Amino acid sequence: MDSLFVDYDQFKGGFADKIATHLLVEGPFNVNSTSVTAWKALFSSLKGQSISYFDAESALVVGTNLDFDNTEGVPIPGGPLPNGKAYEGSSTDPSDPEQWTGFRELTEIEIEELANAMVAQVKLRGPFLSLSEFINRRLDTNNADDMALKGALQAAIDDPAVSINGGFINNSLREFTSTETTFMSGVAFPKALEGPIAYGSAAYVDQADLLKNFPAQLTPRGDTFVIRAYGDALDGPGQNVQARAWCEAVVQRVTEYVDPSSDEAYEKQSALVSEANKNFGRQFRVVSFRWLSASEI
Repeated sequence: MDSLFVDYDQFKGGFADKIATHLLVEGPFNVNSTSVTAWKALFSSLKGQSISYFDAESALVVGTNLDFDNTEGVPIPGGPLPNGKAYEGSSTDPSDPEQWTGFRELTEIEIEELANAMVAQVKLRGPFLSLSEFINRRLDTNNADDMALKGALQAAIDDPAVSINGGFINNSLREFTSTETTFMSGVAFPKALEGPIAYGSAAYVDQADLLKNFPAQLTPRGDTFVIRAYGDALDGPGQNVQARAWCEAVVQRVTEYVDPSSDEAYEKQSALVSEANKNFGRQFRVVSFRWLSASEI
C-alpha cells in the first residue's frame, strides 16, 4: 500500500511556493487604481444579491428554514449568517436593534463616497508594493498617526465625508474615566483609543466586512498589458506620409523564467542560476494581436 504522506523536504520551494506558480486570477483588481469608477465597480460587485438569514425571533424553533432578502443595494453581511433583513443607512440611534440583528445594505451614494475616499487614500499612501501594505497600518515611527492607526481601506471608510458609519461616528464616541485614561496611558498610539463605541461590532462596517467579499481579486500589480504602436511610410524625400498603420498587442507576464531550463518558476530572484533570468526575469507572452483602424485611435 502506498503511503499517504509526502516528504515535505523534497519540495525545496515549499508547497505554497509551488502551487502559486500554477495559479492565475482572471480579471484581478489593482489596489493602486486611482479611478473612482473602478473602485465603484469593485465595491458594487455584489449589488442586488440575495442574502440568506436566520430570523432572530424564530431561529430557536425546531425546523425553521432560512429566509432570503433580495437586496437592491450592496449587501455587507456582518457575519456568516445574519439574524435579520438588510438595514440601510447608519442610524443616529446606536441602540436600534434592527441594525444589530440584520446586515448593512450600502446605497449608491455611500458607494460613491467610499470610492472617492479610497482614491484619496491611494494617492496619499500608494503605491502599495504588496497587499500587506494596502490592508495593514504602517508600523514605522516615520508615519503620521492616521497611517499608523489603520490601513488605507479602513481610513477611507472612516473618512468624515463617508456616511456609511455616520450615525455611530457622530453620536457615540468613546468616553473614558480618569482612571481608565491613567491605566491606558502606556499604549503606543493613544489616538487608537478614540472613536465610536460600536467600532468592531456587527453593526459597524469595517474593512474586514468589505474585504471578505472579494479577497482573491485584489492585487498590488497587474501582469497583463495592452500595448499600441504605429508606423509611417514616407515618400522618397521623407516629407509626405504614404501609408500609416496601427496595431495592438495584449502581452502577459507568466510564471516561467526566460530560461526555464536553468531555474524553476517558483525560484526566488536571489536563488537564480541563469544570468539571463537574473537580468530579464520572467517571460512575456503575446496573448493577442490585431491591426487597428484610424477610427479606433
